[in-house]
Amino acid sequence: MNRLFAVLLGFLSTGAWAESRGVVADILVTHTSVIPEDEPLERDAAGEFAQDVMGRTRLEWDGQITISDPVDGVFWRVDIAKGVAFRRDFKPARPSRGDPPAAKPLHLGRRVINGVECEGVSSKREIPTAAMGNAAPIHIVTETWTTHAFGFPLAVLTVIRDAHSGTQMQELRNIREVVFDDAMFRPDARFRIAEGRK
Repeated sequence: MNRLFAVLLGFLSTGAWAESRGVVADILVTHTSVIPEDEPLERDAAGEFAQDVMGRTRLEWDGQITISDPVDGVFWRVDIAKGVAFRRDFKPARPSRGDPPAAKPLHLGRRVINGVECEGVSSKREIPTAAMGNAAPIHIVTETWTTHAFGFPLAVLTVIRDAHSGTQMQELRNIREVVFDDAMFRPDARFRIAEGRK
């Protein structure tokens, strides 16, 4: 009974349950850049990823923690070595009136990736000439494989390809179901809070 009261109190004070279901996983990001007149350069980075049923995410790697909290509308970037957590409020992005209309996504069917069944979608976006100093339009193709095996959408594999910067692949491995405390999606007390974009 005391535990139920504590959970309810957490909900009333923060607008969210004190605990939520979700997953943790190992994350691997591979970036293959295109270098003119040279061999492609491949770089890997590995870390730990967490996401809960409310869409909150936490990513820890390379001495930093990034937390995206759409429930409270807050984004955190934590510099572990400096002991500082930078806080920024955000709102869902809205397409600009000058953006070209998005192409209709292409459905890629289903496949099993790292032990879970996923559904794939491919989408295309164009960056117009001169928007980034580019002499010609840049076409970006994003392929996303998403699973609903855990009761919410989870991107298991995302591949972004463009001729300007190369290919980036983000993959979740060793996915495990867990129950989170809300503290998972906030910097802990050892970090000093700083406002604004850094």
